Amino acid sequence: MKITNHAVQRYQERVECLPAPIVRARLREHRSAVKKAADFGCDTVICGDGIRLKLASTTVLTVIGKWEG
Repeated sequence: MKITNHAVQRYQERVECLPAPIVRARLREHRSAVKKAADFGCDTVICGDGIRLKLASTTVLTVIGKWEG
């Protein structure tokens, strides 16, 4: 699973301002879901905490914060 610098920056802006290595570690916790989504051809993973990861295959392109609807 790859994580772009853009995804790290968006996580820091939209979710929580943490150092990049910690953000990458948190995003890697969703490795299994990202792999399964890529296998199905999905471009978004909605994590259990409500954060959405936008994907291109198994690369996390950006992070969208929790939806407050």
